[in-house]
Amino acid sequence: MTGAGGHDEAAGARVEEAPPPAAMRPDGGVSMPAVADSMPAVPMPAVPMPAVPMPAVPMLAVPVLVVLAVVAHLALDERLARAAADAGLARSQVLQWATELGEGVWWLAGGGVAFAVFAALRRHNAARWAFALVVSGAASGLATNLVKLCLGRARPKLLLSEGVTGFHPFAGGYDFASMPSGHATTAGAAAATFALIFPRWRWPILATGLALASTRVAIHAHYLSDVLLGFAIGLAFAHATLAVWRRWWP
Repeated sequence: MTGAGGHDEAAGARVEEAPPPAAMRPDGGVSMPAVADSMPAVPMPAVPMPAVPMPAVPMLAVPVLVVLAVVAHLALDERLARAAADAGLARSQVLQWATELGEGVWWLAGGGVAFAVFAALRRHNAARWAFALVVSGAASGLATNLVKLCLGRARPKLLLSEGVTGFHPFAGGYDFASMPSGHATTAGAAAATFALIFPRWRWPILATGLALASTRVAIHAHYLSDVLLGFAIGLAFAHATLAVWRRWWP
């Protein structure tokens, strides 16, 4: 006969009830039993945002081009202008066609059309890149025209025809608007933008843009230093456009 004490011992020795079985999910999987609400929540460590990738075109290229422009101005400009004249490069129709690719109106109009088309097709990322091309090209062009007016550098054709060189600030007019090259500025802005779009091909793109800009030296429109400075301005404005883009539309 078991007394009350024996009954308590049997109750104490009773095995704990097994946890509720896993439940079947609608998708056929198995859901484990929910953790009790009384368990304290374990704080998860904050995951840092991934670092913004560096631009495909190093900003170091801008001061390097400026330094090269100073060197070219001091040692190479007039020699190259006379050499191009002696070689008759300005008579090359191929160079004449190539130099027209740096005309700002083509890039602004093309970028505007591309923006409208991509926006209509709801290709938002492509539309933003087209808009960046227009903004960097237009802003750098305005800056270049202002610097042209302030410096008033005589174009190479005045050196070849009248022996006129140097800077004539605020002289105005086409003949005194050599530095920096507007075509080279447009080429720099466009090349930098496409290098950012296609980073794997950035160096061929930049080299092609600089080569096209250099045709301005061959046809006596600009000195080499004008081209280098203009290309640097285009690169700088493309980077500035990217920086604003990342700041306001990440």
